[in-house]
Amino acid sequence: MTRPLLHRERGRVPPVPRLWGPGRLQALSRASAVRPTAGGWGPGLILLAAAIATAPILLHGPFCGDDFEFHAVGWFDVQQSWLHGVAYPHWMASANYGAGEARFMFYPPLTWMLGAALGFVLPWALVPVAMVFLFLAGSGLAVRRLAQERLADAPATLAGCAAIFSGFALFTAYERTAFAELTGGFWIPLILLLALRPESQQTQDKQEKTSRARIFMGIFNGSAAALALLLTGAWLSNGPVGVMASYLLAGLAVGAAIWTRSWAPLLRASLAAALGIGLAGYSLIPAAWEQRWVDLRAAVDYPVFSVENNWLFARHTDPLLAPFETVLWRASWIAVAMIGVALAGAAVVLWRQIRLRQEMSGQHEAARKQGATGPYQVSGQHEMLGKHEVPGHDFSRAAEAAKTTRASAPEDQSAPTSRAGSVGRWWVFLALIPAVVLFLQLPISLPVWNLLPKLRFLQYPWRWLLAVEAPMGIFFAAAVWPARARRNWPRIAVACLCAGLFLGTTIFAARTFLRTCREGDSMADLLELFQGGGGVEGTDEYEPPGADHWQVAKGLPDACLSEDSDVVLGAPVSGSAEASQTPQWDASQGGCVKTFSAASRGPQQMRLAIDAPRAGFLILRLMRYPAWRVTVNGKAATDLPERDDGLIAVPVPAGRLDLKVDWIATPDVLVGRWVSGLALGLLLWVVAIERQRRKDWSKIGKTLQTPPTETEGRAPAVAEEHVKG
Repeated sequence: MTRPLLHRERGRVPPVPRLWGPGRLQALSRASAVRPTAGGWGPGLILLAAAIATAPILLHGPFCGDDFEFHAVGWFDVQQSWLHGVAYPHWMASANYGAGEARFMFYPPLTWMLGAALGFVLPWALVPVAMVFLFLAGSGLAVRRLAQERLADAPATLAGCAAIFSGFALFTAYERTAFAELTGGFWIPLILLLALRPESQQTQDKQEKTSRARIFMGIFNGSAAALALLLTGAWLSNGPVGVMASYLLAGLAVGAAIWTRSWAPLLRASLAAALGIGLAGYSLIPAAWEQRWVDLRAAVDYPVFSVENNWLFARHTDPLLAPFETVLWRASWIAVAMIGVALAGAAVVLWRQIRLRQEMSGQHEAARKQGATGPYQVSGQHEMLGKHEVPGHDFSRAAEAAKTTRASAPEDQSAPTSRAGSVGRWWVFLALIPAVVLFLQLPISLPVWNLLPKLRFLQYPWRWLLAVEAPMGIFFAAAVWPARARRNWPRIAVACLCAGLFLGTTIFAARTFLRTCREGDSMADLLELFQGGGGVEGTDEYEPPGADHWQVAKGLPDACLSEDSDVVLGAPVSGSAEASQTPQWDASQGGCVKTFSAASRGPQQMRLAIDAPRAGFLILRLMRYPAWRVTVNGKAATDLPERDDGLIAVPVPAGRLDLKVDWIATPDVLVGRWVSGLALGLLLWVVAIERQRRKDWSKIGKTLQTPPTETEGRAPAVAEEHVKG
């Protein structure tokens, strides 16, 4: 039999002609996809890279960042709630110097629960180190899995390492210590993985009877349930991550619907979003409804958190913003570097693929002149805009598929175009992400920030760099990896150069971003403060509306009986550095007729059994919140007066008093739980449908694996020759 020598002369395996029949080899094509197996070295390298990126924290010793205290004290508080039998805490009791705040009603639960859980098995000093390692490793593994859709194992692993050592990941871990935000490096690539996955051949099959059936198959293509779970994880990890993940999914779904001229991608994304947000409803619905009970606008209205003050390389005349410019300019340089690398890599990949397409066109023409007839499709290695060529791959599975496939079915001339289009769509959409993120860093994008719901909740435009980590890593690896080299030394050289680059990036980031803790800010200092029972300062966005939590004094008793509900408790300490902010309470200051200690007090309950010498107001060391149910001698206390510092003031009569304060599940919390339960039931229904579809197509795939007959065309034989050649 004749072989086209053109391919052998160039040292490459020729393309395998497309096997006949629409949707014939869908089950086999995945099994025969060209992806080298390398055991566990790929994930192992990712874990090693995460360990190297985490090592400077251990070598540095106690480190602190912008959000370190916020997260660390939250872990302590959650663990304390668990020890008191509260499985899902809503109230952070240590905030506002023991008066508490509703932080856990609004801050997503996964990271503060993980930190508290790690505190049971690790010394507290190692908990932040462990969390950084886990999140960086998760980011690298997720980007590697996304890259494997179009790259071989080695460059995909390189892409995962590049994402770990991207400037933004290290900046977030070292300087900002935004542990919850680090989870976006894991959730977003996996959402991209499923959102960018092309439609199955069965969905595009022309033999489908109705467009309604095609849409149904496109919706339940096996990714809807997984997308829902990933979106749930993003929302339960961090609010800004949830917003970014939702908008990314929506944008990719709209783009895919336009590209494929099908409603299926949009409907599938809508179903996944509804289920994902519904599953997180037990947390999101109360947080959305109870915003009126706190001052969440402080999180976006404060000048430092305003989008307008955080454009790329912005300069400020306001002296309050001047100290923040250092952080902004660091983030701006990181943005320029990451987006520049991503777009430059995309340009290199596009140039290579244009050349590859020209070569393949010539090779196909030569193969046709040898007498092969019928529609052709490039192989997994030479797929236009597909995997890069990696020498040494075994094509035996593809050859076996060619031998065992019938060629008697009608030809589908549109399938090659459809396949190439889906591959091109993958790269185009991935390249659009850094381009859109660059647009969002500029003042010209302000109408978009104002128009799209909750987008301003991100506070900083450069937070979108989380979405650039995966495209940057993939385009970087695709651009620098010498996949078509005949020998191994170019790949070894590139791997060594990249290792040196990553190590240098880590050293530079450690010297630039890691901070030495000020007195009282280290993990040991915070733990000592927490265990001392004095509590920590509160947060602006969680204070009651109209109240000023900075007026809450340190050292307050559990209860203070006063004749005036507005009595000022505490006063600045003369000569104290904190005199202008934090008052101190002392019994000699007056104001309290008598003080009392609680008979029992837990994270979400308080009980006082006292004898009041006179009628008045019992001022509790507890911030007001509608979820508190206050009873005096068994009768509910309502219409409580509001204090400027936000503390609860209860009118009481003279005599024996039994006062109870209990946290209750408000109606919005119950609604959220019902919505999550309903979403869980629907998710199980979707899983059942998708599992049944996989079983059906598995049976169809098995029926197609029948021995070839003598009446089959010549093309399979030609395919076998090409593989052997």
